[in-house]
Amino acid sequence: LCVASLEERLLVSDTALQSEIQELRTKVSALESKVASLESKSTSSPVVFMSQLSQTLVNPAKGHIVAFDDVITNVGHAYSSVTGVFRAPVDGNYMFSMIGTTKPEPGGHSLHLLLKRNGNTIGYIFLDSNHDYYLKRTEVTVVSLTSGDEVFVQVDAVHGTHSLVGCCFHTHFSGFLIR
Repeated sequence: LCVASLEERLLVSDTALQSEIQELRTKVSALESKVASLESKSTSSPVVFMSQLSQTLVNPAKGHIVAFDDVITNVGHAYSSVTGVFRAPVDGNYMFSMIGTTKPEPGGHSLHLLLKRNGNTIGYIFLDSNHDYYLKRTEVTVVSLTSGDEVFVQVDAVHGTHSLVGCCFHTHFSGFLIR
């Protein structure tokens, strides 16, 4: 009777231990998957670009997408200097900046630039009525993007004679993947 009772307790204990071992195996497998996912993200290629206007852009029309044609860096090749469009290669949080400079012009004039994501405004710069000096404005924004989303700078309101100064880092567009 004593041996049977002992065998019964050992069987119950063995079943509980087997159940606990299986639960631990499941948890270890889930943790290994999470580690592999994090490792793949941390080793993904960086995404960073900066491009400027090589020449002054005179009287751009409303709706014109500014193509910053002088590429300084384009790690990840997500920015097109031909179209002026940045296309997100991966999901993540990105930081973008646009810097616009206009030269002094007589009379009333204005030039507004919009930073757009998939056609929706996410930032803007107003470069208005500078008669005596060069005017430089900056916009910086952080946005979550999905792979394939497009970000670009577009001319909005214009009035009178207006220009974006090119060369020498006067007017440029840049961005990078934060993660």
